Amino acid sequence: MHRITKILLSIGLSVGISTAAMSQQIELATPTVGSRFEYLWSYGGRDTFTIVGTNGGRLQARLEQDFEDDGVIDEIGLQYWDLNSRLWLAHVGLSYATIYAPSTDAQMPTALFDGLYFSGTFDLMTIDDLTTLFSTWSQVISSCDYLRSKEMAETPTGLFSTLEIACTDNDVSPESTITDDPAPSYQYSELWSLELGMPVVQSFGIDQSTGEAEDFSLLVAYSLN
Repeated sequence: MHRITKILLSIGLSVGISTAAMSQQIELATPTVGSRFEYLWSYGGRDTFTIVGTNGGRLQARLEQDFEDDGVIDEIGLQYWDLNSRLWLAHVGLSYATIYAPSTDAQMPTALFDGLYFSGTFDLMTIDDLTTLFSTWSQVISSCDYLRSKEMAETPTGLFSTLEIACTDNDVSPESTITDDPAPSYQYSELWSLELGMPVVQSFGIDQSTGEAEDFSLLVAYSLN
């Protein structure tokens, strides 16, 4: 999804789980093939995800994007998440692709726990034109916390028990140091429904001083097989 370019897959991922958290494993449902999830964005667009597979440890979904919510599909693509960590891996559209590729020694979480923390350096490959394979490459240092939400998340579809995935990303310069940009950090969070196995609230570009997000989406409809 070209509006969301900050959900990343770790390279050289280090995973830390506290002793207390080890007894608090979080079980997220895996949505069945054919399940549909609709989201409304703060800017007025609507996204519809249809689960097409869960093979190879990946949650795979067809994404139909209606930018004006006028009933006309403007973009179609495929998206992928890691089933264990629920980290977003890639979007492949009709004309472009955004891919987060782990190094061979990356250690993704094999289970989720309340209080799980990890950080690492991430590679991002963006192919802007699939006809010419014009691409760009960049890196970020990312850190994420997994926290069992104490309160139910309220959406137009009802109340949900959720796991919050909250992350902060910092751009990396070619010298592999954090940039001198006065505001290099990018914060985002997602509330994943324990019952549905998909996000019910997403916030991106969170202002560290106010807590307000540049953009957010809410789950407004779903249908499970």
